[in-house]
Parts: sequence; structure tokens; C-alpha cells
Amino acid sequence: MPRSVTQLLLGVVYHPPAANNFAMNEYLISSIDEFTRRHPGCGVLILGDFNRLPEGSLRAYPLRQVVSKPTREHAILDKIFTNVGSWYTEPATLPAVTNLL
Repeated sequence: MPRSVTQLLLGVVYHPPAANNFAMNEYLISSIDEFTRRHPGCGVLILGDFNRLPEGSLRAYPLRQVVSKPTREHAILDKIFTNVGSWYTEPATLPAVTNLL
């Protein structure tokens, strides 16, 4: 990690399709707020299966969503939000694993 970032908040998310969008966004933002208040200048990396969770509040945090290709049919459901996007290259999107039997 660059010397300017000494700590990293890593969050892994599964947001079920029928879950409450407002509650999930509120939880994510309040958790990020609490950690970054305690650790100013930390890196933030939140990733997982967001299904159809609106991402406006995460982008406004500001975090950048770095997955640019569909991860499920024509939609981007598996996402990575970060404030340290310069640490890595664009993620590769691989074909779905299916049952071939």
C-alpha cells in the first residue's frame, strides 16, 4: 500500500434481490463513516453481489465502481466500490460456472 494509506476497510456484501435497499445503503454508509472517522485517510474496498441495489449513495461517498462489464447476463451485479482504484487494473470478467451434467 502507498505510505499515505496505512489501513484498509474491506467489506464483502451480499444484498438479496428482495432485501430493503434503503436499509442496506444506510448500513453501508454508516459503517464506512464510522471506520473512516476513526482512521482518516484509510483505503475503502467494498465488493460483492449487490443485485439491484441503487449505488448512488456509494458513488456519492465518493467511491468509484470499477467493474465495467456485465457479470450476470446483461447486468453488472457483482461490483467493487473503492477509493483506491489506482492500486490495481480493471478486473477480468469470466464466464459463469455452470453444471455441465
